[in-house]
Amino acid sequence: MECVRTVSYSIMINGEPATPFEAARGLRQGDPMSPLLFAIGMEYWSRMLNGLKMIKEFHYHPRCSKLGISHLCFADDLLLFSRVYFGGVTQAAQASILSKLGYSYGELPFKYLGIPLATQKISLIQWQPLISKITAKISFWTARKLSYASRAQLIQTILFGLQAFWAQIYIIPNKVIKIIEAHCGSYLWSGSNAITKKALVAWDNLCSPKSVGGLNITNMYIWNRAAIAKHWWDIEHKQDKMWIRWIHTYYIKQQAMKCVQAITARTTVPWKCMMFQNTARPKVVFTIWLKLLGRLLTVERLAKWGIEVKPKCCLCQMHDETREHLFVQCEFTKKVWRRVGQWMQMQYYNPVNWGQDQQWLIHNLKGKSRKAQIFKLVCTEATYAIWIERNARIFEKHSRTWEPIAKEVMYVACVRATPTTMTFIALDSS
Repeated sequence: MECVRTVSYSIMINGEPATPFEAARGLRQGDPMSPLLFAIGMEYWSRMLNGLKMIKEFHYHPRCSKLGISHLCFADDLLLFSRVYFGGVTQAAQASILSKLGYSYGELPFKYLGIPLATQKISLIQWQPLISKITAKISFWTARKLSYASRAQLIQTILFGLQAFWAQIYIIPNKVIKIIEAHCGSYLWSGSNAITKKALVAWDNLCSPKSVGGLNITNMYIWNRAAIAKHWWDIEHKQDKMWIRWIHTYYIKQQAMKCVQAITARTTVPWKCMMFQNTARPKVVFTIWLKLLGRLLTVERLAKWGIEVKPKCCLCQMHDETREHLFVQCEFTKKVWRRVGQWMQMQYYNPVNWGQDQQWLIHNLKGKSRKAQIFKLVCTEATYAIWIERNARIFEKHSRTWEPIAKEVMYVACVRATPTTMTFIALDSS
């Protein structure tokens, strides 16, 4: 112990050690002597506890006698508590131990690494710390003006990352999942931390794979069950581990394990090729996704909700605004597409209705060729540019002609395109 009591440190300044100074609290975390001292101490302590098995007065924990477990040691961890937790000990023995140790009496549940530990199912109140962490993050983000795609990315990466540790330990109650999903959905569509029912797309559809029309946002219920199923697999196939042998001895008791039901396949959408490997900006891809689902707030859709708006298309001032007219039949849209087609060295198909337009797009988007990749990029950016021009005319009273919009689409496509797809873009120098 002389090395522990007399430890000192020296700081290298300009390559030379400064005057040594003594440590005030002994070894630090990461000290090369720490693992050795821990192993020596735990080895001696374990031998002492194993020797108690030979004493007649020694009694195992009620759930440890069949396997002869007297104590457990972790490889590099030691838990020290300021309270004493008892199991299978008489009241007289508890009072004697508490009086000798000087510690207070502890009860479950208590927190370890931020997770409540209990012998029974934890209550809804004990899930509140997880809900509070998520709402605190959302409250911090509400001050920022973010697009739908940015909010969806934050939800996918940060908010669901907070529950990942909990989901691998406990089966999250459905009520807790609904509360978390309600906060996430409200933030996505309204940008606020207050729960609201305003949503352009149902949350279950958001969590669906992209191939069936969703955004592939993590489904908490399915992810939680999948994480717990990992323990199921370990229990069935790794019976050499101590904790698995303990579960088989006291809980399973040679009973057959139930089969896990697989998730059934769902019908794919015909426009799924638009959502995969699209190099367009994320906010643009999100807008195209809403357009394909028919969830963009066009005049036709607002009128169905009982909102009074001017029915005429603000781009051509000739026909009523619908999704089909705005993106397919409008003369302004056709002029943008013709100009973009000239730059791409493609002939514009000039579809008559929404169905023909989708068939033409899907036909040119399929495959992994460079031509299909650049067409997907340009098609996505062009549709977004038309939607932004429509909004600028309505809300900002600002309008542009179709030619600068078409040029802007091609400039953005040049920036976003990969080097292998650049050869299919022929910019007009004039």
